Amino acid sequence: MISIVIPTLWKAEEIYDTILSYQEFNDPNIELIIINNTQRDIHYDGVVMITPSTNIGVNPAWNIGVNAAKYDWVLLLNDDITFNFELLVKFLKELPKDLDFGAIVGDWRYIGSKELNNKEDILTLKQNELGRFYGYGCFMIIPKKYYFNIPLEFKYFWGDDILHLISQDILKVPIYYIDNFKLQGRISVSSQEITEELTDEAFQQIVPKLFKYFQ
Repeated sequence: MISIVIPTLWKAEEIYDTILSYQEFNDPNIELIIINNTQRDIHYDGVVMITPSTNIGVNPAWNIGVNAAKYDWVLLLNDDITFNFELLVKFLKELPKDLDFGAIVGDWRYIGSKELNNKEDILTLKQNELGRFYGYGCFMIIPKKYYFNIPLEFKYFWGDDILHLISQDILKVPIYYIDNFKLQGRISVSSQEITEELTDEAFQQIVPKLFKYFQ
């Protein structure tokens, strides 16, 4: 059903909660893929561990993880975010089989929540009408058929903007968010020390290239 892809430098403690939740849940329709950007020899039972020869950053790690994923849906997840694993999987299994979407993202009102959902909480799928800023970046479920490799010059940032642009503005595929879904943790722990990245101008220059590519 779904492959979870997490790039990490192992700076965030929340990733260990996610690994433990995955192992305890032990659902054959879920796989966890970790892109280990530290080059340390790390193994967890049942977890697919991909270790590049150097720190390749976030967006190239997403590309590798999605290409390695065996399921049709991929969850791109920050390593500093955790959630009620059982509740999410139950919610996803109840979605209509014919649901077409470019992305399902987290609810920005609950990103960085101090608590997790109870298993009795009700999650609702709602169409996103607020643009890129509604829960993008740290939690994104994307069908593999709508994922396109992010250009390698975008190493740490702009990846979610590119995916949003392709889904909403080019392919015209609806984007949804999960109402009342609490994502506990901090944001961008591994990228806080990054000071070098392409500017907004560089991103704007690639926009017409993307539109031309999909014509």
